[in-house]
Amino acid sequence: MVRFFKAVLLALSLPISCFAAGATPDTPAGEELRWDLSSRPAVAILLPGMSHHFQAPEATNRKWNETHAGLGLETRSKWNENDWYFKTAIGVMRDSVDSWGGYGGAVWQKRVFDGESWVADAGGGLFLFYRALHFDGERMWLPGALPVLSVEHKHTGIGLNVLYVPHFKTNAGEMPAVLFAQLTKRF
Repeated sequence: MVRFFKAVLLALSLPISCFAAGATPDTPAGEELRWDLSSRPAVAILLPGMSHHFQAPEATNRKWNETHAGLGLETRSKWNENDWYFKTAIGVMRDSVDSWGGYGGAVWQKRVFDGESWVADAGGGLFLFYRALHFDGERMWLPGALPVLSVEHKHTGIGLNVLYVPHFKTNAGEMPAVLFAQLTKRF
């Protein structure tokens, strides 16, 4: 488990150091990227999630786990004046094949809706999962780049992160396309 957390911290530190050290396509030449450090990062607890699998399991007489117990933490910082946000997440959860595993990620999102009560951010992230691909199978490291949509109620801090995982095959196994939603509570 210690190796898992070291790998996740390394995976999360790489994007941060790259962006902190250099310019972005939106940053004029010769100007450094500036993080908005006027307030501390917002922290959220990541709560259990639900999913929908678009293909049936290959294993006969087995069903996908579509209610995912778990717990995690997420931070959110404003990235620049153009309503871009940077989030990091780390946690544990019971995956689609009903096996406990872990995840970590770094997400960049643009604020696409800012109403009186609700906000919505859309973007994508780089993730590292420690999970099984087969029922009763061994866990393995799986990287991914995934789209993420987040909505949050401003007054309660209760929100939802929605991720889409496309169908993929590796030498170790196959994962069906999945739509995953995870509850959040920001403090």
